[in-house]
Amino acid sequence: IDNNLEFVENGIDFNNMMKVLNYNERIAITLYYTQGYTNKQIGNILNVSENTIKARISRAKDKIRKLYKEGLIDG
Repeated sequence: IDNNLEFVENGIDFNNMMKVLNYNERIAITLYYTQGYTNKQIGNILNVSENTIKARISRAKDKIRKLYKEGLIDG
């Protein structure tokens, strides 16, 4: 995933993608990609550090990539 939601563009349904993420990952991804907040803003909203948000988004993207390659999530 990058700022243009590459997974959605590659045919992965956003709702299916979100189902594989834990709560913290879903919140970070949603605020970042659908609401346009920065990592710093999300950190302030959730009362965690900017680095924590970066890590959550990174883990979420890695999880989605891995599961997509394994055929466990689709469009």
